[in-house]
Parts: sequence; structure tokens; C-alpha cells
Amino acid sequence: MDKTAPQQTAVTAYLNLPSSEQKGKDIHVHQFQNPPGEGQCQFEAEHTLFMSLAPRPLHYVQSQDGNTFTGLIQKGDFSLAPAGSPFFARWEGHEHCLEVKLTDQFVRKVVQETLEQDCDRISLVPGFRMRDPQIETIAMMLLTEGQQNTASSLMMDSLANVLTVHLLRQYATIQPHLPVYDGGIPQRQLAQVLDYMDVHLEQDLKLADLAQLLDMSQFHFSRLFKQSMGQWH
Repeated sequence: MDKTAPQQTAVTAYLNLPSSEQKGKDIHVHQFQNPPGEGQCQFEAEHTLFMSLAPRPLHYVQSQDGNTFTGLIQKGDFSLAPAGSPFFARWEGHEHCLEVKLTDQFVRKVVQETLEQDCDRISLVPGFRMRDPQIETIAMMLLTEGQQNTASSLMMDSLANVLTVHLLRQYATIQPHLPVYDGGIPQRQLAQVLDYMDVHLEQDLKLADLAQLLDMSQFHFSRLFKQSMGQWH
């Protein structure tokens, strides 16, 4: 977010998280702190989620897409700025935010592979001060994983897919119907995946590589694999 306040932005951490197929360009997680001020941004090719991490509620003025919000935002509240949508914010206290950006190309790919729908008919809807426990959980998992010395690409890819599908299901112009996957991966295919993981144990495994082994979308593979391993609830 471009700063217009006279004080310099204090950035506590910047996490550019790698992606299996876009070489770090599918998802970015940026944690930052700012003194009182205002800023404006517009990401032409990225959908951006801003989530407050401030311990106390802050008074904000936010505007985008011809709409304006004025009020208190507390920890865990988030705003959503779709790609190409100018976003303005003014805050009256010391803000602490988490910014999660997903490329439009990645979101479109998830729509096509996972939902099997025309990506041009589905778009994310701008929003202010929204509350969603699942979004908060995924965002904090992204932050925690990104703070590791060696962030797992497999974990980051899985979280990016889950976050994107949830956003499409809850915050899109059309509520897509998600296919239901039950029963996990067949034993023969599961053995193939586990053998691949064993052979490439020393490498940074990518979700896309594992999904490609079985000719599945990343989201489809992730859900079935977790069911097979007894980790999906």
C-alpha cells in the first residue's frame, strides 16, 4: 500500500512465498505495521485480502468500487479488494496488518480445474470489515508457515488452494457448486504418490507435482490425500 502519511512505514516482515508453478507469483503474504496515516493501492492482476492483526480495534475509513466504510476494525476482521479495484484506507492508530495476495491467473486456474466452470462468469466481490473464522485460520497458517526458515511449498500450495476455493464459494458474484470428494485416493494411486514422495524426500515437494501424478486438480488431490492419510475433518 502506497503511503501518503509523513512518517515512514515500519515493515516488520515481508514474506514472498514460493509457489509450485508460478515461481513465487501465485501467492504473497506481507505482514506490516504502520503509524497513523492513509494509503491507496491497486493491484491489476492480484486479488488482495487485508486482515487486521492489531491487538486493539482501530478506526478506519476504507473505500473501493464506489463504496465507503467508516468504523472500527478489530483483530481478525478483513477487507477484500478484487484485482483491478482501487482500494483506499485511512487509519487513526498504529495498524498491524496481514496482506494476502492471490494472482488472478491462479484464481482463474482454480475455477477451471476445481469448479469446471467458465472463469469469466465468476469474480470476487469487494468487501469491508468481514469476519470469517476459516479465513482467519488459513491466513494465520500462511503467516506461520511463511515465518519458518524453510517454508514448505507443499503446505503453502495446499493453503493457497483452500483459501481460493473458500473465497470463491463465499465471496464471489456466482456461488459455484463444489464437487464432493469422498473415500480418499485408491490404494494403488496412494502407493504411487507415497513412493514418489519417498524418492524425492530431500527435495521441496510441490503440490502441483503430486496432483499431476494422478492427473487431478491440486484442490481435488489435496482433499483426497488428506482423507486417505486420516487428516481431513
